[in-house]
Amino acid sequence: MSSENTMVANRFYLLWNFFLDTGSVIEQFYGANSPGWSDYSYGVDLRYGGVKFALAIRGDRLFLDLLMIDEECRGEGLASKFLTTLTEKIDSEKMGCIYLEACDTLGSDLSRLISFYGRFGFKVTRTGNGSADMKRLS
Repeated sequence: MSSENTMVANRFYLLWNFFLDTGSVIEQFYGANSPGWSDYSYGVDLRYGGVKFALAIRGDRLFLDLLMIDEECRGEGLASKFLTTLTEKIDSEKMGCIYLEACDTLGSDLSRLISFYGRFGFKVTRTGNGSADMKRLS
């Protein structure tokens, strides 16, 4: 494993353990042995209150791969609270970059998602086909 991959893995496990202390593990998945996740080295789905999210490593990058709010909890600011917690942890630990892909599936408005994630420091790096790749530096 290269030193860059080791650094990403360390950031991943630090975040995973941080949220394990405050949430609960839903499912763990690892690489090619998991359906639909063959391009990932490591990953975990977690629940944090009414928020379901996934952290994953793809190559040498750490991803927030999923962010979903339970239907009965929508409109309560949980996504904002979660992203505040996540970005504060990333910043306090000087973790560097985290990536995500915002997409207009499930009726989401892409420009609204870009604006939302932008409030937490994510910048668009590429757009196309109803999605935007975004990156945040700490």
